Amino acid sequence: LGFRFLRFARLLRIVEFFSIWGLLRTNTRLAITRIVFHFLTGVFCAAGFMHLVENMAVQKEDPHGVPWTYFDAVYFIVVTISSVGYGDITSKTIIGQVSVLVIIVGGFSLFATATPVLVEALSSRNQYLRRFRPYRGKPHVVLSGSCSENVLRTFVREFFHPDRGNLALSAVVLHTEKPSDAMVLLLKRTYRLLTYVMGSAMRAEDLARA
Repeated sequence: LGFRFLRFARLLRIVEFFSIWGLLRTNTRLAITRIVFHFLTGVFCAAGFMHLVENMAVQKEDPHGVPWTYFDAVYFIVVTISSVGYGDITSKTIIGQVSVLVIIVGGFSLFATATPVLVEALSSRNQYLRRFRPYRGKPHVVLSGSCSENVLRTFVREFFHPDRGNLALSAVVLHTEKPSDAMVLLLKRTYRLLTYVMGSAMRAEDLARA
């Protein structure tokens, strides 16, 4: 196998191709796909390095020994970074054991970096990309178009004024971008009246969610 395992780094280009081809249309999908491909690239490259190091040691120290297969190396890396460590396959060389320590630290660092990104992506998806469900069939209106904190504040003040008799209604704000921090604060104060849904009024599936 040699150093050909470094070719697995090309996997990271696939994410960019997916984004260019329009296969990853949301930031959530893009973030999750990047995490998955970074993980796969790290596993395959680390496995290739361990395969190279351990088989070089076998050829030098014990020519009649059983060499590692690449599958053995992938299995060893996955079991090691998952903290399972069955012990059925172990590193026999000093450089291999040092490499394992580096791989473990790198694996924990990757998980620590990826976890908040994944949590933020999933929470954003759950909060703004889910379908609006009216409370007990309560009628609602859909507000779309140019949207800002001032626009929403004016809309709430005018539309839900007691004199208009609209207090029995609720409103869904359908917009293509995530709300700003000021808008989030307004949405929290008016959560009984306003619900924010990310989408476009030009797409039937987004209108169906609103």
